[in-house]
Amino acid sequence: TSINASGRSQEPLYVVDGVILASGLVDIDALDIERIEIVKGAAAASLFGSRAANGVIQITTKRGAGLAEGQLTFTMRSEYGASQLPGSFDLTGSHQFAMTADGSQFLDQDGNACDWLDCPNVTLAGQKAVGGEAANEWNTFQIGQWPGTTYDQVGRFFRGGNFMQQYLAAQGRSGGTNFHASYSNMWEEGVMPGDEGFRRNNFRVNVDQRMSDKFKAGVSMFYSYNRQDVGEGPLFALTRMPAGVDLLALNKCPATGTCSVQDTPRLLADGTQDPNDVVVNPDPFNGESRNPLYTALNQNDISRRGRFLASANMRFRPVDWLALSGTVSYDRLDLRRNSFRFKGYKSTNPANESAGSLLRNTSITEAFNASVDLTLTKRFGDLATRTQFRYLGEWDDFEWTNASGSRFSVRNVRTFGNTDPDRIGASSGMQPRRADGYFAITNWDYKDRYILDALVRNDGSSLFGEDQRRQWYYRLAGAWRVSEDFRIPGVDELKIRYAYGTAGGRPRFSAQYETYSVSGGIVSPVSLGNKDLKPEFSAEQEAGIDALLFGRVGLTLNYAKTKTENQILNVPLAAYTGFTNQWQNAGTLESNTWEASLDMQLMQSRSFDWSARVLFDRTRQEITAMNVPAYTYGDNDQGTSGVYFARAGEALGTYYGMKYATSCADLMGGATCSEFAVNDDGLLVWVGSGGTLDNPQWGTASPDPFGFLGTNQSLRWGTPFFGWGIDRVTGDTTAFLPIGKTQPDYNLSVSTTVRWRGLSLYALMQRAQGIDVFNIQQQWAVFRSYAGIMDQTGIPDNLQKPLGYYNALYGVSGLGAVNFFIQDGSYTKLREVSLRYRFDRNALSSIGFLSAFDGIAVSLIGRNLITWTSYNGYDPDIGEGGGTIGSAAIARIDSYNYPKFRTFTAAIEVNF
Repeated sequence: TSINASGRSQEPLYVVDGVILASGLVDIDALDIERIEIVKGAAAASLFGSRAANGVIQITTKRGAGLAEGQLTFTMRSEYGASQLPGSFDLTGSHQFAMTADGSQFLDQDGNACDWLDCPNVTLAGQKAVGGEAANEWNTFQIGQWPGTTYDQVGRFFRGGNFMQQYLAAQGRSGGTNFHASYSNMWEEGVMPGDEGFRRNNFRVNVDQRMSDKFKAGVSMFYSYNRQDVGEGPLFALTRMPAGVDLLALNKCPATGTCSVQDTPRLLADGTQDPNDVVVNPDPFNGESRNPLYTALNQNDISRRGRFLASANMRFRPVDWLALSGTVSYDRLDLRRNSFRFKGYKSTNPANESAGSLLRNTSITEAFNASVDLTLTKRFGDLATRTQFRYLGEWDDFEWTNASGSRFSVRNVRTFGNTDPDRIGASSGMQPRRADGYFAITNWDYKDRYILDALVRNDGSSLFGEDQRRQWYYRLAGAWRVSEDFRIPGVDELKIRYAYGTAGGRPRFSAQYETYSVSGGIVSPVSLGNKDLKPEFSAEQEAGIDALLFGRVGLTLNYAKTKTENQILNVPLAAYTGFTNQWQNAGTLESNTWEASLDMQLMQSRSFDWSARVLFDRTRQEITAMNVPAYTYGDNDQGTSGVYFARAGEALGTYYGMKYATSCADLMGGATCSEFAVNDDGLLVWVGSGGTLDNPQWGTASPDPFGFLGTNQSLRWGTPFFGWGIDRVTGDTTAFLPIGKTQPDYNLSVSTTVRWRGLSLYALMQRAQGIDVFNIQQQWAVFRSYAGIMDQTGIPDNLQKPLGYYNALYGVSGLGAVNFFIQDGSYTKLREVSLRYRFDRNALSSIGFLSAFDGIAVSLIGRNLITWTSYNGYDPDIGEGGGTIGSAAIARIDSYNYPKFRTFTAAIEVNF
């Protein structure tokens, strides 16, 4: 994946059996993969034009072509597995509220005892209040124990989900025909009670026909249908539940006060209470904290997805030196989502009874692509040449319709006609895209040692600005097989290569047009159109060495340097324009990458084989030019809209935000540091003249905050405050500072495969060094007082921190980027271990009915098994895909999304 100067990702193009996918990759395990080829840089654009400027992943599925004449084979595979969270998230098991002497009930603000869900209000405990002092945030510590049972809400209710998959395939070859056909179905358990989970069915047929030695053709068809319970994100919601509340407790009227409609228990036909009518708001004193079990048990939110891929290809070779080939492909994606809440669905606010709601979203993506190639192949003595002329056309349409309604007239009628006409809304849209390209490519190979490749290409796209519809690109590459000219001891193969090429990245559909928002009948301008919008222009140099040493060690080294000009950025506009932003060619991004791979055949014999692979990569990306004023950007989630800074000289993926002071260097220039100390959280805090951290003075305010901080900050004993720094460009003193980075110093992986007779063992470990993750989950948990770091139980009295400390920790930035929650996400991960044993025909021949089988294989696979990291979250290998940035490689934000699960799979495969 390549990234532009605003951090927006440019995903690679996926091509499956010649089908250029318009809507991203289909499920990888549904593809019957025979081979995967990855082509990067300008070489990728030579295959499919500007759409492939960010790389091509070509997937070829099984077709039965490798079978012997007359052979027909069948494969049956059955898999069963289980998933679980890869780590844990530290949540508190204590609370901070006043209780009765026996600890059985809470106290309200009038001193009356009450149960948690029945209290009209609660009051802080004030465990260290002295001399009649009222309870406040500075004398209250989170050490209170819940009456009754304390629950691990995530561990109790969140289940990673068991899964099962069945697969059946047949392939054969006879005469000029070969084919492959398969069917598979998959089931995944829902992640919580009430969640219906995921279902998927796949069908595939591939057929090739050789008409004669000069003509052959093939067709491929694939259909996938799945159904998924999408609902709301229960994992994040479970981390916002108090530990002392039974989430399965039935909804009931409060012990005091009037029973509202919201509190009235929902009854079944026999008069008993509906078991799905569980408590709605387990924490009535902490904002709206809806019980995720109530949502899962009572809301119906289902997504259905159908995907159809089809392609046909032919190749005609009338003479040895001339070939004509063509491909047509079709891709259709249908999405439907229906969300229903019944009349009487409860709200967290008792004053707002829900009269029900209905939401329906539908979309269709259709893409038709066609290409024709004329290839000339000729040898002149030691010189082999191959020249290709190609035309590629693309037609792509995306349409959607969304409708919503609420307030049903009668129960259980799921139609918009049953909703309030004043509460019905709808939206729709369409995005047609058209593109084509002309290619001329030539390849020269002299004596199989001197290789030259050249390309010129003209691309046209409706996504380019109206005045910039067509663009020219080119590529020139060469290689020298040194080992063909010089014999070097121990070197079996040595090739040196270099390539220089250009490519262009397409804008998004809406970038060239004026866009508006409509709310309450009022039309407001949003984005100013740009008819002169050009594609991003990348010039790339790549140099590399490929070597085979001693017949068993393969070495590849690559260095790539890319300069991408005319970056397409969403630039803020001055208010007088009437628009808030405009997509412009406004920046230049430069990057360099080192890659290395080492493949080693460590041991090899007739019955034993041991090999290993080491992969290393390091990338540096920097915004080197901006012809618009600097601006912040980010993602669409709460608190993430301005976490990065676009301006010249910034490394891509650098977090910007507030910085809690961590040393005296963060004080305003010239301020003395004699009254400060660094606490056990690594933060600089004020302790007063002669004060120490061993003698707590919580709540004490500094008499002269301006002398220390140069601003009207609240400065209290022992609490964090934001520091200052110097802006590297302007030289001004500022509190808006770089506080972390998402791009790793390097990635390193080591894999090994050991084979002994029918037994094989594979293991993969990966290291990502120097990445930082924005831990919004922990930041939000501090905001809601659920974070494990707030629990002071078992901590010595003089080291305990009161609520005021954590309120200050959150309050400086709110849900915005701050260095305390930008945490080191470096990790070492045991990514996969698999063990497989295959019984071949010889082993099965003596076992009765099993002798009819060609082979039976049994596999055990574990993925995402162990992660070694200091990160305080489920998994540091996480990020936000989609949205404004679009790349989880840049938006390393741990917020409301699921981590990668740890999975264990057992499978049996039968071949006959």
